[in-house]
Amino acid sequence: MATVLKNLNLEEGKSDALRNALACISEASAADGGQRYSARICRALGRIIVCRSYAKPIMELSYLLVCASARDGQYEDVFWEIERASVSEFRRSFAAFENISPDVVIAHDGITHAFIDGAFQVSYGCMPFLAALLEFMVMALGYQKIDDLTKPLRQAKLDEAGVLDIAKTLHRSLYQYLKEHIPPAQRQRRERHFLGYVVEHCGNRTGADAISDDVVLAYWVAFADTDDIEAKTYRGVHETASRLITALDGAQDRLAGTRAAPIGTDFEAGEIDLMDTDAVTALFDEGQSPLSRILETCAEQVKFVNVNEADLFSEIPLVTSVGRRLPVSVLRNAVFGSAQLRMTTALRRKTSMDSLFPDQSDTLYRTRLQVYRNLVETTERIVRPLWQRSNVLKCLDTVLPLKIGIENKCHLSIA
Repeated sequence: MATVLKNLNLEEGKSDALRNALACISEASAADGGQRYSARICRALGRIIVCRSYAKPIMELSYLLVCASARDGQYEDVFWEIERASVSEFRRSFAAFENISPDVVIAHDGITHAFIDGAFQVSYGCMPFLAALLEFMVMALGYQKIDDLTKPLRQAKLDEAGVLDIAKTLHRSLYQYLKEHIPPAQRQRRERHFLGYVVEHCGNRTGADAISDDVVLAYWVAFADTDDIEAKTYRGVHETASRLITALDGAQDRLAGTRAAPIGTDFEAGEIDLMDTDAVTALFDEGQSPLSRILETCAEQVKFVNVNEADLFSEIPLVTSVGRRLPVSVLRNAVFGSAQLRMTTALRRKTSMDSLFPDQSDTLYRTRLQVYRNLVETTERIVRPLWQRSNVLKCLDTVLPLKIGIENKCHLSIA
């Protein structure tokens, strides 16, 4: 269960560009049509990239580049002239080396780069993975940049400190690239910590269904007053839970899409009839939230929803996976989370909190629910022009999910 949740979250944390780059590695083929890199290597590569745990592999890759270029300063033939990235292929490639530098020793279990005060060995078992890492870095950073950064490894007699400096430069370059393609490290740490708690308290629920109102509140109570993780505000915990629900559902949908049924008329083989429009739409249409359509209409056509009402729309994700799974948490975040945020800000600025506490009636959950009911009336006014244009289906699709969602929230919260 823990592995499934973490893998789903890691998958959805990648940008499309990063996902495509890793897909190119996994889809790379050998001359005979087989896979160039095994599935195990591709999974390991994706994990160290997303988790930012590539410091040691990059150092090993730097030493491998020193050894691979020990003949004439070139390394390309070692990595890309082999049939597939395997232990036997790399052992055979290095065994054919001639006139190599005396600092490099080739043995049956690996190659060793000797220094005056020690040596560093790279085993053949690590080389397929390091080759995949190098190919990924070439795709991500560009061949010219990798060639320039690694030139001192291939053309200069570096000591151990010199090799380590080049490895750190490669590490920084990859880190800069990944800043735009995976979530920040601090956010990843919070999400892993939250998922670990979810796994311990979710019972027999799986996937995003493991995250519930009770789990969110219990997590905040358990860690709000500790230094183990940043969880002091309920709003921060709620936002983490919301992101994870969206990420886990998105990852499951993405993985399901890779196994989607093909379109055709061979029904016994599981194909979907192209003329069955509903089935095709269900497979490929991601859909659009009615709330996003409302806001688009407000911004471009109707223009009678004010800023406060727009903020209310943003705080009640009624038709999303978050609203369905965390109805009480959404309401608690709107009432308690907002008040706690004001107090936290006042404490940070060392200002008086006397004026921050609103009237009691303004903080009651029932009052907030009434605000949501009023929002339904506003929504109905928004779609009334569409109704007059006889676009009945669009009106129903917009209003009913919102109204039903709010009524369900009222029932759950009051009960």
